[in-house]
Formats: sequence, structure tokens, C-alpha cells
Amino acid sequence: MTGTASPFRCAGLGLLRVPVHPAYRADETRSHPADAGPAHRARRLAGDPLVREAVEVSSGSLAARLDRLSDPVGEEPGERVARRAAAALARYRLRMATRATPFGLLAGVAAVDFTGGAEETTVRLGSGHRRVVRPDRAWLTSLVTGWERRVEVLRHVRVTVNNLCFTRGDRLVLPYVPDSAGPTEGRTVQEVSVRHTPAVQEVLCAARTPVLFADLADRLHRAFPAAPPERAEEMLVQLVSQEILLTELRPPLEAPDPLAHVTACLAAAGSAAEAEALRAVARDLTAYAGTPLGEGRAALRRATASMRRLRPADQVVQVDLALDADIRLPRTVAEEAERAAALLWRLAPAPPDDRLDHYHAAFLERYGTARLVPVAELLDPDRGLGPPAGYRRPPGHRTAPRPRPPDAERDRVLAALAQEATLTGTGEVLLGTGPDDPVLAALGSDDGVPPPSLELNTQVLAASPAALMAGRFRMVVVAGGARAGATFGRFGHLLPPTAQDALVRLARTAHGTAARPVQMVSASARSRGGNVAQGPRRLDRTLPVGVFADRDDPSVLAPENVLVGADTRRLFVVDGADGHEVAPVVLHVLADRWNAPNLARFLREVSGSGVREWQEWQWGSVSALPWLPRVLSGRTVLSPARWRPAATLLDRRATSAQWDAGARQWRERWHVPDRVYAVHRDHRLELDLTDTEHLRLLRGELARHPDLVLTEAPAAAPGACGWLTGPQGAHRSELVIPLVRVPDAAPVPAPATPHRTAAASARVRPRTHLPGGEWLYARLHGAPERQRDILTGHLPMLTDTLPSPVDRWFFVRYRDGDDHHLRLRFHAGTAAGAHDLLTLLHDWAAGLHTAGLIARLTLDTYEPETERYGGPRALIAAERVFHADSLATLVQLRLTESGSLPADPLALAAAGMAHLVRAYWPDPPGSADTDEPPWLTWLLATRPEDEERVHFRRTRREAIRLVDAYGDFDGLGALPGGPVLLASWHRRAEAAAAYGRLLGHEGPPGAAPEVLRSLLHMQHNRLAGLDRHAERACLAVLRGAVAAHRDRRRWA
Repeated sequence: MTGTASPFRCAGLGLLRVPVHPAYRADETRSHPADAGPAHRARRLAGDPLVREAVEVSSGSLAARLDRLSDPVGEEPGERVARRAAAALARYRLRMATRATPFGLLAGVAAVDFTGGAEETTVRLGSGHRRVVRPDRAWLTSLVTGWERRVEVLRHVRVTVNNLCFTRGDRLVLPYVPDSAGPTEGRTVQEVSVRHTPAVQEVLCAARTPVLFADLADRLHRAFPAAPPERAEEMLVQLVSQEILLTELRPPLEAPDPLAHVTACLAAAGSAAEAEALRAVARDLTAYAGTPLGEGRAALRRATASMRRLRPADQVVQVDLALDADIRLPRTVAEEAERAAALLWRLAPAPPDDRLDHYHAAFLERYGTARLVPVAELLDPDRGLGPPAGYRRPPGHRTAPRPRPPDAERDRVLAALAQEATLTGTGEVLLGTGPDDPVLAALGSDDGVPPPSLELNTQVLAASPAALMAGRFRMVVVAGGARAGATFGRFGHLLPPTAQDALVRLARTAHGTAARPVQMVSASARSRGGNVAQGPRRLDRTLPVGVFADRDDPSVLAPENVLVGADTRRLFVVDGADGHEVAPVVLHVLADRWNAPNLARFLREVSGSGVREWQEWQWGSVSALPWLPRVLSGRTVLSPARWRPAATLLDRRATSAQWDAGARQWRERWHVPDRVYAVHRDHRLELDLTDTEHLRLLRGELARHPDLVLTEAPAAAPGACGWLTGPQGAHRSELVIPLVRVPDAAPVPAPATPHRTAAASARVRPRTHLPGGEWLYARLHGAPERQRDILTGHLPMLTDTLPSPVDRWFFVRYRDGDDHHLRLRFHAGTAAGAHDLLTLLHDWAAGLHTAGLIARLTLDTYEPETERYGGPRALIAAERVFHADSLATLVQLRLTESGSLPADPLALAAAGMAHLVRAYWPDPPGSADTDEPPWLTWLLATRPEDEERVHFRRTRREAIRLVDAYGDFDGLGALPGGPVLLASWHRRAEAAAAYGRLLGHEGPPGAAPEVLRSLLHMQHNRLAGLDRHAERACLAVLRGAVAAHRDRRRWA
């Protein structure tokens, strides 16, 4: 690892997450002498009014159990019921004191500023926390869905076609199943489709943009007057129920007040009773929000009762807690986060899942680098590639790539670190902070592009604010990886205006490129996910996917205008209207991989294409060990010490005494501390293993999650949280720090010019050639070592006997995984010519197969890379260059194979490149002998000297003789066989010159240099195959030789 400076910088703000109770109150969940049994224990744990209110908000079923337990005249519950209630209460109480994840009234949030100097540090945590209450999104969606079935309501609201719909044959398809189709957990999701009848076509046309339901029904009836008038409304109601038509009743995820949105729509629709019912709900929620914490149960019950009368549901409200806090932390805290994030990024192993890399390779294979493809077409398996492997809405046919094999050397280093920590008794791995640290040198890497942004979720531990100011603090990395600003998403309305302004600025820059950011808002098959996905609009433009929107609104980028392209490193997204690259931005943390439509998931994930993502500390195969040490660097715990429970603790048949004895033995053997976190995925429960009741909780957690692990709990150390002290004592906390990539860490330039030409051509589906038509495309599969034999000894026997209609053909070498093959493409001209050609090809290939030179022959569809080579008008000229280059390559291979041309193959290949470049890009008319040709300037600028220059030094004498920058290649012409080769090059030069002239007059701006790159790449492909290293060596020889000629001419 060579880098020391962090590629990340803090965005200038943070989000503090704090449990509502001070940490000491976790001790109230320990065993207590007053607990005469589980029922008494449950009543004691529920004695705090704030606890009862928090449970009422978070779990209606537990609240009902507590009501029965607290009823003095009711029947005493059974011991099993009481024990379960006591355990659930203990978990809630522990969350309220030790876990910072915001959920209802259990924990809240506050904005954090980072100051310029330690003297400006401010830490104030008060008691006037503020509830913000909204209806649960699933309840509200269910309510709206019911009204969407009522035609008297629908007549007065606007509808529009779901922008995920597309046609396939005679069906209109919606490629995901909405909530209204029933629960989707645990089953394969298919799609909704209806017949694409003339009536449906009329709806698609009329409702492309929002239209009043009644007007749409009237238009449909006028278009089909033979049908009864009510039939049009019935059909439209059905389309609404299937979400093929979307209504404006559904509140947008960015709506600041979802209930007010629905109320306004109902009022405008004349649904006075429904609107007034929602106004009453709003009044009840406002009344509840205004009550002091811990005194709101009665108001909450009034609100939820009125809501359940409208639509029964267990969960009907969502409550967030805005902390009464003023927090300004020293810049040193942010700098420590920057350093820790950089270290973990450099130490991150290769990701186990590279399916998007495979999809990128498949895109390049099919479309190349110049083609822009409509995203809906790309994800359609019938027209494009289909969705990447693992996508589920709907499932595709692509199989997941093989998992990466374990990195044995990395695992060896990590195992040595773990064992050394065991042998020395330190219990920790201490990493240095400089590039000379041997562990960093062995495991770290600066290769790849850092992510454009990320969030680091940390614990900051210090005894006091003064200790923080003095730099005496410890940071613990808890999690991370989401794009910067995502965790703030649903809490935006809780934060002060200054923080909201900072989040707008962050949203505009966190994507890390010069592309234009667009805020993506998408549907989910699980409407409850809206509780997490909702948040304010922070960008000028939105990209709505599967939600109600006006696609003609200038601030809306409709999916139909979204195009996907690729370069050699990444996939990217382009606005088809103007050709500019855009960056879809998701401003929430909902990990909706299984429930989001494929199009939304793809656009979200493509933003990470071409970067090496950040990862938490990874132990690799060593993670199977029963104990792993703490990993520490500077002030930061990168990974806490971790224990795997012994097998005896997973035995459900063990008695309590046996289980307790096994726990004691395990703790003694592995030195497990008293205070630990029980961790399952992103859920953590802080436990005291010296307490009997906490051991019961651990056993229950292990019964539910056998793969649970235990980690040390640094925040539980005495004084660790003293810096954040409220009126009742010190609080645990987590600090989320958004980090953005610094501009010079790994620059990723946006395209120099908009993709206007490619975007325009993407609107017209490129012509493809199926076998039996104008083009015949064949693949010869076999060992790559046989390709030269086929090209030099056998292919001429076919091409010399081609029927007269074939006016051009060419070949390409290719590899798809382990499948090596030659691709032959013939322009047959007519169907009759294709028939004769296929018969000829069959007989010729049969001979190759019999001789053992190929394994099989396949026919395929020819999809010309039209955009890559300058557009439709230039394609024929490009194919003539391919044809002439194929012929010249065969001549060169035969001459070198037979020994008739005694020349260094590398220098000769470079000379061929020089000849092609000069023909394609001739000197401008009237240029003086002393002028530097434009092609030479371009070549030297785009091929800087690199590590491949050693190849030029090795072949310098012969390269300078053969590679001619100004003359007629006399050096090559003087060699035996040279005139023959030059004659074939001259024929290629005629085609290249005509192609270059055509591009100069009719091609897209800036196309000529980019096309030249492709011509040179394919020339080397035909001559030498798919060896990228050999291609770079050839270009290095070309550059070195022409630079030498230029220098000689300049100083002559």
C-alpha cells in the first residue's frame, strides 16, 4: 500500500443517535429481589410511563399483554405468557438505554456540526425531546387502496400509466407484483400482465401524463361507443387495482405531510366524509405529539382507535424522536473518521459478489462502448440482457458468477495476526498508520477507485467534553458503507434548517462525479418500507420509478428517457433528452433488494459500478475461529474482539443448570468479559453475563439466531460515555459521519462531450441481422492455439470461393469465459446469397471439425456496433475497413508464419498500426514539412510513456526502421516479402482513408479519434488475439518509434 492521505473528507455534519434513557438504567433489567416471578418482573419493568408509551408505539401486541398483566381484577396470565412478556420488556428496556438505533420513542436523533477549533466544542443534551408523529405508510397505503376501488372517489382524481409498464407481444406487462396482489415474502415474484387490446392502447396513449379519471373514462367510451358506458369505468378500476394505472391519491415519498396530501386529494374529489375522517386523525395525532414524553398513552390510544376504525391494522402510527440537543464536536473527531475510513477501504478484500462486473462485461460484449441502450430494453430478457443475476422483480435467467476463491495469502496473514494476539496475551492487533507497517503492506491496496461517498457509523467514547476537546477519545467503527446522506433521509424533517441546507449541498455532490444528480424515488412491493424510504426532496430533478408522476414535468426524468452506456471500467446512465450523464441518487437506507422493481434496483446499484466499495474489517476464513482479537489503529477500534458461542450453548435440551454451567465454563475458557453485545446482522443487544436474567435473554437470542456472535462492548467501560451527559446521566450514542471522496483521490471524469448522437440513435432500435438474411454470422469454437492454423491455412479456401453477392466479410477473435472462438461475418447481400453461403460454410466447417481444428460451429445474430463506429451512415465504410484489415492480416500472418518476411513481429505490428493511422488521419492540405501531423500529436498525448516502454527499447533499431512517421515505409519495402505486405496495407489504407473522410464530414463530433482507438484495438485483435499486455506493448513500440522520428526531424 502506497497511499497515506485519506481519499475521503467529512461533509461537515453528522447525525447523533442517542437512546432515550441514560445508560445506567440498563441495570434495571438485571435480576431484582422484588421479582417474585415473571409477572412481577414484567410489571416492574413496565412501571415507567415512558416505557409503557414506547411499547405502545412500537408493539401493539406487547402493549395489550401488559394491559392484561396490569389489570388488578383480570385473570393472572400463565407463567409462559408472563415470561415472554418480561423478556420482551427487558429487550425494549435495554434498547432504550444502550442501543442508539432510532425506533419510535426508544432513541432519537440530533444534527452535529464539526467545529474548526476545539474551543468551539459544545455538548448539550436536554430533556425536551420532541415527537414527530405520522401515519404508518402501510396503513395509509392500505386505506388509499380501498378508496382506489371506489369509482365515485376515482372519478375526481388524476391517474397516469405506471412508467414500469411495457409491451411484450400482445400483452401489457408490469414487471413487479404490488402489495395489493398479496404477501410476497418467500415466494418467487413474477409479473402482472393484461391483453394489449385497442382499449388498453387508448388508455396508454391518453394517460401517458396525468389525466382526470372521469375524462379518461369519457374518452374511452367515445373511442368504443358500442360498449356500455359503465364498462369503461370498470376497466379503468381494474387497471388501477393492478397498479397499471397509478392515482395521485398515494402520497409521494417526499411529501412532508402524507396525511395532508391524501386529505387534500379527497377534498378536491368531493369525498367530504373521507376527508373529514382524515382531518380528525390529523387532529388526534397532533394532540398526541404535543403531550410530554411518558404522558401520551391516552392521546395515542385515542388516535390509534380512530385510525383503526377507518382501517384495522396492528401498526398504524410511525413516531420519530427529535432530541433536545446542541452538539458541536471538534474537527479531530471528523479527521479520525476520515483516517479510519481510508484505512478500512485500503484493507478491504475483493468483494465476494462481482455480479455487476459480470453484467458490465456482458454489456460490453453485446453493445460495446459507443452504444446507449434504453434501460427498460436492457433489463428485458427478450430484447436486452435481462436483469443481473439475483434480481427478483421479476426474476431473470442470468446465473450468479462463481464465488471468488478464498485469498489464501490474505487468510495466512490474518491467521498469523489472530494467533500472535493469542500468544502474546494482548488480545488485540495493533495496526500502524504509515505505509511502512508490515500488515498494511501485506493486506492494503490503493488499487481501484474509492466510492464517491459513504457513511461511517461510529461510537465516540470519551470521559468528558474536555477530554474530547483535548483529543483524548476513542472511536469504534460500528458499520458503514451507505452513500453519504442516506441515513439522514427519513429524519430530515427533524433537523434544523442549517442541517437541511447542508444535506441539500451534500446530495448535489455525494455522487462524486460531474454527472448531474437526480433523486430517484421508487415503488416497493412492501408499502411499510415507505416508513424508511420517505424523506424530503433535496435535488432539482427526480427520477420516479413505478410511482405517480408527470413525465412531461421538466423536473422529472422519466425512465423511458434513461439510457445505459459503458466504458471499459464502468456502466453509466445518460439522460436521453440531452445526452448528459446523470447519477441516480437514493436518499434513504432502505435496503430493498428483494422488493424494489428491477429497474429501480439496477439504477441504484449502477452508481457503484467501476468503484472498489468500502467494507468493514473482514477476517476472511479466519472468522470461523471461536475467538478473534480486537483490531486497533490509532484512536480507532476497527473491529472489536469477538466470540462464537460454544456448541453447548446451542443445546435446546439442556436444563437451566446445565446451560448455566456451560456458559460459565465457556466464559472462563475464552476470557469473555462481563459486558458484551449479542450481535445478529445489524441487531445488537447489550448484556451483562454476570446476571441470571441476562443469561436467560442470551439463551433466548441463541435459540432464535444460532449464528449469533458476541463482541466486546467498549461503550460499557466506566466513564466511556461521560462526554454526552443529560439531566439524568451519561448516554450511549452513535455518530454517523458522512464522508465524500476528495476530488483528486481518484478522478473519474465525466464524458468530455454529451452523448447526444448516441442518445438520439438509442431512440431508434438498431437493426439486427438474423441468420438467413443479409448477413451471416458464424462462430468457430475451439482451442485458441488452432486459430492461427485456421486463419492462415484454411480460411482462404473459404473466402476465395465466396459467391459473388458477398462483397465484404471480416473476422474477430473472441473469448467468452473459457469459450474461445473466431467470429466470421459475411455480407451475403440477398437471401439467396445467404443460402448459397451457408451451404459453402457448412462444407468448409465440416472439414475443420473432421480435422479436429474446431469443436463446433454456431450461428448467431449480428448486431453491428453502429454507435461505436460513427453511426448508421458510416457503418458500411467501417465494415469495408474491417474487410480490408482482415485480408491484410491474413497476408501478414502467412508471410511471418512461412518465414518469408524476416522482421520482429512486435515492430511489424507497430508498423501496421502506423500505416493505418496515417491513412485514416492524413496530414491536412497545405501543411508544411515542419508541421507536426495531427495524428502524431494525438498519439503522443493519448499514449504517454508507461511501463511498457521497455518493449520499444528492446526493438528500438528495427522499430524505427519499420515504423515510418513521414515517408513511404521504405524500410519495410526493402525486406523480402515487404512489398507484398505493403500492397495489402495500401488496399486497407484506401478503405481507411474513405472512412476517415466520411466521419469528418458526417460523423458525430469528436468521433474520429475515438473510432481510431477501436480500429487499432481490432487490428491488434485480428493479428495477435486477446492479449491486452501484448497490445499495450505494441502501442508502446508505436509511440516510441514515431516520437523518435519526430525528434530526429525536429532537430535535423
